[in-house]
Amino acid sequence: MYENIYSILKLVSSVNLIYGRKKFQKIVQILQAFGFPFEQRYVYHLFGPYSQELQNDIDMMVESGLLIENISGGTYIFLLTKKRLKN
Repeated sequence: MYENIYSILKLVSSVNLIYGRKKFQKIVQILQAFGFPFEQRYVYHLFGPYSQELQNDIDMMVESGLLIENISGGTYIFLLTKKRLKN
């Protein structure tokens, strides 16, 4: 579990912002397909690949203050908080 959290935080840290929940889901699924260490299981949903496990991880990181989830014009925007990774 902590490996998944670390990998997600590292991803957000490397791109600074992720615009959209669907985009977040798709980025992680594509990186997983290329061998990056994401272990969430995916199903194909209305808008493409979807992982409830990933959404649960994101929700937990928002609730624990590791990620900020803002809504701007109907789009979710994700970025790290000051509790972000030190590396």
